[in-house]
Amino acid sequence: MVSSGVYYTINNRLQFFYKSGCLVLDQQEVKLDPLESLVLEELTKHPKEIIATDTLLDLWPTSATSPNSLTRVISTLRKKLRTLDAFHVEIKNYPKKGYALIAEVDHLSAQTSKVQLENRHNKPTRLATKTPLIGILFIAVVLLINYAVTSIFEKTEDSVSPVLDKAIQLVDDQYEKVDLSVNDTHTQVVYATRDNEQANWQLKVLDTYSLESRVISEANVNLRSPDWLNNDTLIYRAYGDSSCAIKKLDLSHSDAQPIAMFPCNELTTGKGLSVLSADTILFTDAARDIAPASLYKGNIQTGKVTKIPGFDNSGVGAYNIQSKTGSNLVAVLTSTDWSTSNIHLVDTQDNWRSVWQTNTPKAKHSVSWDGQSLFHANESGGVTAHLFNASRYVKSIEMSGFSKLYNFVGNNGSVAFIQGDMYRTDVLMSPINESKSTATLLVDSRASNKLAQFIDENTVLYVSDVTGIEQLWLVDINTQTKKQVSMFAKAQKIDHIAYSVQKGLVAIEADKAINLYTLAGSKVSGDAYQQFAGTKPLFFEDNLLFSTRDDSDNYRIDALNLENKTLKKSFLIGAHAVKVSKGRLYYTKYYQPGLWQYYKQKDDDLISSMSQDVSYWFVDGQQLLFKDQDDMPTLVDLTNNQFIQLNGSTCQFITDYQFGHCLGQAYKPNNTQLMLAETNH
Repeated sequence: MVSSGVYYTINNRLQFFYKSGCLVLDQQEVKLDPLESLVLEELTKHPKEIIATDTLLDLWPTSATSPNSLTRVISTLRKKLRTLDAFHVEIKNYPKKGYALIAEVDHLSAQTSKVQLENRHNKPTRLATKTPLIGILFIAVVLLINYAVTSIFEKTEDSVSPVLDKAIQLVDDQYEKVDLSVNDTHTQVVYATRDNEQANWQLKVLDTYSLESRVISEANVNLRSPDWLNNDTLIYRAYGDSSCAIKKLDLSHSDAQPIAMFPCNELTTGKGLSVLSADTILFTDAARDIAPASLYKGNIQTGKVTKIPGFDNSGVGAYNIQSKTGSNLVAVLTSTDWSTSNIHLVDTQDNWRSVWQTNTPKAKHSVSWDGQSLFHANESGGVTAHLFNASRYVKSIEMSGFSKLYNFVGNNGSVAFIQGDMYRTDVLMSPINESKSTATLLVDSRASNKLAQFIDENTVLYVSDVTGIEQLWLVDINTQTKKQVSMFAKAQKIDHIAYSVQKGLVAIEADKAINLYTLAGSKVSGDAYQQFAGTKPLFFEDNLLFSTRDDSDNYRIDALNLENKTLKKSFLIGAHAVKVSKGRLYYTKYYQPGLWQYYKQKDDDLISSMSQDVSYWFVDGQQLLFKDQDDMPTLVDLTNNQFIQLNGSTCQFITDYQFGHCLGQAYKPNNTQLMLAETNH
């Protein structure tokens, strides 16, 4: 079969076809799933550079993430390289830093290749929880109660009106928590959990009144997707590196052993498992490791498994499901590529016909159906509840206030949910020449704070999700006074920011698009007045510079003139990264070491022989600060090209360097909270 599109040649032998998801060496072929292709492409785009773990995790087209999934993807990539005897290609791990592809890479455009192309489905998604401040949580609950009572949940004879009555915090710790399920009497909650040291998933059963817990685990086996067969019996998925089974466990007997009911594929993407009736369960699974997840029905009494047609068209397939005993309707979340998803409510008694559906711009990992209301996360950082009378749709309700909601499940008038981040990110500031000085803490909260940049010597602009949605903030270095600059209503992941005080503009990159906002009175306007495709925006003189690619997938820097709104393509060819300092423009190139200074009227100068293996670099006047492949901060005097290694420097995870000070990020374990909210109808 003929292949066309983009491919890379690694060490002159190994071919990597990104768009087809294939590795080819000496006529041998190994297929990659979408996540493996995404990670390998990012590594091949920056050979020998350390790509930070967070950068690689950002490639996941879903917000449900954890470092363990990246570890598994890297592991499978290495195994597939060994399958091809590609021992000359190394994916090197730099602990607490990231990964690097140690190889020579050529980026080419393929015309033909003897490669058999097949669609592959994704590996198990990495899952991480999200948690806000406790105070915000209860404010959110109060706001939701008031909103529901006063304006939305009016009683009609054909409407279902769940109203939050009270919220109980069940767990608040630093362990990851996912896959919630509440029994019918609301007396027990079960969820999958693990620590942040990449241990296997185990199940924890929690008494909602006494808060006594029971841990269910198996050596070297992950236990996931629990659900209640009845108030005393659990079903769950147990998988290792080479085996998978759906098991049943009777909790009423302390010495009871789990019973394997159905085999499954340990590499399946779908995490769904739900009880349909007393003798029937539903589960998502893949027939083999290159197939999308399908939907199956399993009879507990007979052991018979039946595939439900229509839910595995391509890509991910059926990813998440939720049924409710006594209801013939089932909520099914499907996706083809993890970039979009469909949520269906299907009738099991009418040939699994979809009686209602909705689309979401991003594949949401969690959907809940309690027999009357369907819940899912929305794009504003909250929850949407779709209300039904039997199978007839009544209305939808946008419920805000649930900051950083991650995983939730409804059952008979209760909603259990998890919110928050596994890690918080603080912003630090440190003098560059005082390696033993104590870093000044600029931002200290349980939020994720990132992308900190100097506006002037006394002010820093940064991104924080302390309110639940990423917003722009200012902090006064001297007084530690913080001020929110933006009031975005829609949740988005901000990847880069650039500002121009002189022009009164702010450029924000989110989802590989750049939005240009007006900045007036230290406030960002509500709506962007211009949007275009591109990454890494930067203001330089009268231009907004940004990275893009041409039709041949070659990298370049384009320039948007802010005065006449004209676009100059190929402002810089082959540039990897650009920075501005003291009105001067500096840049590095792909696959070529060194730092260049841009000139309008003459050829650009190579001003430093900085190694190509650079993870971060910044210019402050006549000083260059960069981190080499060993993650060592190094200071270069550009007047004499003298290199000084900064041993013991606090300038790690650098985000900016100006005025003789560096800004950096510090990652610390955070707490996630498991909540149980009761509702009344």
